[in-house]
Amino acid sequence: MGRPLDPAKLERAAVRHLQRFPCSEDRLVWVLKRRIRRADDLTDAERAALVAALPEVVAKMRRFGLVDDARYAQALVESLHRKGKGRRAIRAKLRERMVRVEEELKHQRE
Repeated sequence: MGRPLDPAKLERAAVRHLQRFPCSEDRLVWVLKRRIRRADDLTDAERAALVAALPEVVAKMRRFGLVDDARYAQALVESLHRKGKGRRAIRAKLRERMVRVEEELKHQRE
Protein backbone atom coordinates (compact mmCIF):
# COMPACT_ATOMS: atom_id res chain seq x y z
CA MET A 1 0.00 0.00 0.00
CA GLY A 2 1.36 3.47 -0.92
CA ARG A 3 1.18 6.74 0.88
CA PRO A 4 -2.30 7.94 1.80
CA LEU A 5 -4.03 10.36 -0.53
CA ASP A 6 -3.01 13.97 0.13
CA PRO A 7 -3.46 17.27 -1.76
CA ALA A 8 -0.23 16.75 -3.76
CA LYS A 9 -1.35 13.28 -4.84
CA LEU A 10 -4.74 14.71 -5.70
CA GLU A 11 -3.07 17.32 -7.95
CA ARG A 12 -1.05 14.60 -9.69
CA ALA A 13 -4.24 12.57 -10.17
CA ALA A 14 -5.91 15.63 -11.72
CA VAL A 15 -3.01 16.18 -14.12
CA ARG A 16 -2.98 12.51 -15.15
CA HIS A 17 -6.73 12.53 -15.73
CA LEU A 18 -6.64 15.74 -17.77
CA GLN A 19 -3.76 14.46 -19.89
CA ARG A 20 -5.88 11.47 -20.89
CA PHE A 21 -9.38 12.94 -20.84
CA PRO A 22 -10.16 16.58 -21.53
CA CYS A 23 -13.08 17.53 -19.31
CA SER A 24 -14.97 20.34 -17.63
CA GLU A 25 -14.15 21.66 -14.17
CA ASP A 26 -17.32 20.10 -12.77
CA ARG A 27 -16.39 16.72 -14.24
CA LEU A 28 -12.87 17.00 -12.80
CA VAL A 29 -14.31 17.70 -9.34
CA TRP A 30 -16.60 14.68 -9.74
CA VAL A 31 -13.65 12.45 -10.71
CA LEU A 32 -11.51 13.65 -7.81
CA LYS A 33 -14.36 13.28 -5.29
CA ARG A 34 -14.85 9.71 -6.50
CA ARG A 35 -11.14 9.07 -5.95
CA ILE A 36 -11.39 10.49 -2.42
CA ARG A 37 -14.46 8.33 -1.67
CA ARG A 38 -12.67 5.20 -2.89
CA ALA A 39 -9.52 5.77 -0.82
CA ASP A 40 -9.59 3.11 1.91
CA ASP A 41 -6.96 4.57 4.20
CA LEU A 42 -8.60 7.93 5.00
CA THR A 43 -10.51 9.07 8.04
CA ASP A 44 -13.64 11.18 7.63
CA ALA A 45 -11.68 14.26 8.68
CA GLU A 46 -9.01 13.57 6.03
CA ARG A 47 -11.69 13.08 3.38
CA ALA A 48 -13.30 16.39 4.38
CA ALA A 49 -9.94 18.16 4.21
CA LEU A 50 -9.29 16.78 0.71
CA VAL A 51 -12.75 17.81 -0.49
CA ALA A 52 -12.09 21.28 0.93
CA ALA A 53 -8.82 21.37 -1.07
CA LEU A 54 -10.58 20.62 -4.39
CA PRO A 55 -11.28 24.27 -5.35
CA GLU A 56 -7.57 25.06 -5.08
CA VAL A 57 -6.62 21.97 -7.11
CA VAL A 58 -9.07 22.94 -9.85
CA ALA A 59 -7.88 26.56 -9.78
CA LYS A 60 -4.30 25.36 -10.21
CA MET A 61 -5.31 23.20 -13.19
CA ARG A 62 -7.07 26.26 -14.66
CA ARG A 63 -3.94 28.42 -14.17
CA PHE A 64 -1.81 25.78 -15.89
CA GLY A 65 -4.28 25.75 -18.80
CA LEU A 66 -5.15 22.09 -18.27
CA VAL A 67 -8.85 22.73 -17.76
CA ASP A 68 -10.81 25.37 -19.66
CA ASP A 69 -14.58 24.87 -19.75
CA ALA A 70 -15.20 27.29 -22.61
CA ARG A 71 -12.51 25.78 -24.84
CA TYR A 72 -13.61 22.24 -23.98
CA ALA A 73 -17.29 22.99 -24.63
CA GLN A 74 -16.53 24.77 -27.90
CA ALA A 75 -14.48 21.83 -29.18
CA LEU A 76 -17.20 19.38 -28.14
CA VAL A 77 -19.97 21.43 -29.77
CA GLU A 78 -17.97 21.81 -33.00
CA SER A 79 -17.20 18.08 -33.09
CA LEU A 80 -20.83 17.11 -32.55
CA HIS A 81 -22.01 19.69 -35.08
CA ARG A 82 -19.61 18.26 -37.71
CA LYS A 83 -21.11 14.83 -37.02
CA GLY A 84 -24.53 16.24 -37.87
CA LYS A 85 -25.91 16.24 -34.34
CA GLY A 86 -28.80 18.58 -33.62
CA ARG A 87 -29.21 21.10 -30.85
CA ARG A 88 -31.01 18.64 -28.55
CA ALA A 89 -28.32 15.95 -28.95
CA ILE A 90 -25.57 18.53 -28.38
CA ARG A 91 -27.32 19.82 -25.28
CA ALA A 92 -27.66 16.27 -23.92
CA LYS A 93 -23.97 15.50 -24.56
CA LEU A 94 -22.91 18.74 -22.85
CA ARG A 95 -25.00 17.84 -19.80
CA GLU A 96 -23.57 14.31 -19.80
CA ARG A 97 -20.06 15.78 -19.80
CA MET A 98 -21.01 18.19 -16.98
CA VAL A 99 -20.65 21.37 -19.02
CA ARG A 100 -22.87 24.34 -18.23
CA VAL A 101 -25.21 24.03 -21.20
CA GLU A 102 -27.00 27.35 -21.66
CA GLU A 103 -23.82 29.40 -21.52
CA GLU A 104 -22.07 27.29 -24.16
CA LEU A 105 -25.04 27.04 -26.52
CA LYS A 106 -25.35 30.83 -26.41
CA HIS A 107 -21.76 31.08 -27.64
CA GLN A 108 -22.56 28.58 -30.41
CA ARG A 109 -25.32 30.85 -31.76
CA GLU A 110 -23.04 33.90 -31.89
